[in-house]
Amino acid sequence: MKIYKSIAFASLVIGIVLCIVGFFMNGISELPDETQKLSKYVTIRSFGKARNVSMEMRVDDSCDLSLELSAVNGTIKYYDGEVIKVEADNVDRDYEFKYDGVKANISFDGVNNKKQAGNVTLYLPRNIRFNEVGLDFDATNITMEALQCTQLDLESDSSKATIKRLQVDGKTSVDNDTGDLRLNYLNTNSFDIENDMGNVEVTMAGARNQYHVDKDGNMSSIHVSKTDEVVGNKNITIDTDLGNVSIHFEGE
Repeated sequence: MKIYKSIAFASLVIGIVLCIVGFFMNGISELPDETQKLSKYVTIRSFGKARNVSMEMRVDDSCDLSLELSAVNGTIKYYDGEVIKVEADNVDRDYEFKYDGVKANISFDGVNNKKQAGNVTLYLPRNIRFNEVGLDFDATNITMEALQCTQLDLESDSSKATIKRLQVDGKTSVDNDTGDLRLNYLNTNSFDIENDMGNVEVTMAGARNQYHVDKDGNMSSIHVSKTDEVVGNKNITIDTDLGNVSIHFEGE
């Protein structure tokens, strides 16, 4: 009798499993052919993870700023206000927007959606001069109209970035992989560029004779005008592999 009960129970379990498998197979068969093929190789990111964000936070003067943007269209603006504000749509819900008393940490990732790309607009108070700023752009299209800080570290991977009117009291460091960077009217005392296979075009705020230039890149294209005499104590260091770097100066 126990044997028959065991057989009946096993048959019931097998039947339930077959029903579940049949349900999922039928659901998959209704998907477009290309989607079925794609599902074998990648995990499709659910649009349900996307959300719209509208937030603000108050920070102290001269605080640090860490900004990371991935797979979005970004715009950064200065405005006449007292708080950092963000307006974002179609971004991953696992974002970061907080201030720990020393550093403002901001991070947004776009969500894959063929109908709409992720968008982030960040508003920075005009009266704030940041201390250390770290910008990290990955597969992002970004425009920035102004930035004031003591030190700037900019990393770009397959991004297109245009930044105008940069005032960096100390050192500016740029690490570009395959991105396309344009920095217009950069005023800084020390400028280091590491460029792999991307393009970097910079217009400095000062005259050519204010800068000592050290460049290394035998298989790359580097354009920097020559000068007979350097009277300033500012420095530019260029290290590029297969990319292009072009530096222009005031008056050129």
